[in-house]
Amino acid sequence: MRRLFLGAIEALVFALEAKDKYTAGHSRRVTKLALAIGKQLGLPKDEIEDLRWGSLLHDVGKIAVDQSIQNKPEKLTRVEYEHIMIHAQIGAGIVKPVVNDRVVAMIEHHHDRYDGAGLNQTVSGEDMPLGARIMAAADAFDAMTSDRPYRPAIPVEEALGEIKRCVDTQFDPVVARAFLKISNSLPVIKNGQTAAGTLLKTNKIR
Repeated sequence: MRRLFLGAIEALVFALEAKDKYTAGHSRRVTKLALAIGKQLGLPKDEIEDLRWGSLLHDVGKIAVDQSIQNKPEKLTRVEYEHIMIHAQIGAGIVKPVVNDRVVAMIEHHHDRYDGAGLNQTVSGEDMPLGARIMAAADAFDAMTSDRPYRPAIPVEEALGEIKRCVDTQFDPVVARAFLKISNSLPVIKNGQTAAGTLLKTNKIR
């Protein structure tokens, strides 16, 4: 029953993403990147499995986000930004009945900053769940290298530079270093962007 419910939530996430050309495939790509980081860090199998579910389901709370705000082509107001960011807490609540506390915490804190300067943030640094710190880097990288309503995708090299620039502020330095190591082996497609999506076509996430 638990597996069926998780599968239903996963299908819901993918259906929500499929409705939006800007986020289609996002959770799969974030999962692939997060798992690569986790393996680079040498996480045990049980933590890798938790990271997989946390990454796949990290945006399920966006079911409660107003689509017109999410796809707004202009800069968001503070109220609109807060409305979108609440999806992390909502998502954690949705999955709580069927996943362990580690996965719930990953989803709840995946937008937190390492330095504690995030919106309504209650934890920082090593107190943040490791899975959330990993997902933060993977999520940010995929967002930067994907088109968004308010800006086009930026080049991979520029996104990697942003990861480096934000070490110790937005990102955990250990996670960032692991990410930069695995970035050297990411396939590249002709427009210079990461082909994490291509990896997903040939390698099952599960």
